[in-house]
Amino acid sequence: MEYVREFHGCRTHFRFPVVHLRHWFKLWDYLEKSAQENSFTMVVMAQLLAEKHRKGAPRVDAKIRLFRFLSQLSYAPHDMQQLARIIDWFLVLPAHFQEIFYQEIQSLKKDLNMTFITSFERNGIKQGMQLGLQKGREEGRREGVHDMLRAQIKIKFEMLPEWADMKIKKADAGDLERWICNVVTAQRVEDVFL
Repeated sequence: MEYVREFHGCRTHFRFPVVHLRHWFKLWDYLEKSAQENSFTMVVMAQLLAEKHRKGAPRVDAKIRLFRFLSQLSYAPHDMQQLARIIDWFLVLPAHFQEIFYQEIQSLKKDLNMTFITSFERNGIKQGMQLGLQKGREEGRREGVHDMLRAQIKIKFEMLPEWADMKIKKADAGDLERWICNVVTAQRVEDVFL
């Protein structure tokens, strides 16, 4: 490729070779040999495999092979983590293949002494967050019902005895719903908890 620019008698001329990434497939052995000295080689290898194996079991196998190869190199732990993340990002797997990859890679992960967050770990974190949000919402709803029942009792009876507050704190959802309905017809605080 060339880039030429002329302006008022001045000329800039750049000439540079272009090699398509696909041409590096032919040099796979060279990439493997140079990976120890040049960590960017792993990025090229990941990109090549992602291009070659777009889906299915071959993609899982390619990702596992590349992780195994990475485990044989003696990079600094931080570099190893970053490269593992890049490989994971380039070779994204469908959900049904994640478990296969996860099982195969567990022993390597210990050998690599890495704390990178891979796609299967991200999925676990996502599920944990969703569960936490769901529990948080349920807990929030329950606290809201507690507060509403306390307010109803205070408004109707102008007080909330300590024993009633303790009973509300320990109540399950069914009792709370029943007691909220009972407030309407109760003549005394004790009647609410029948």
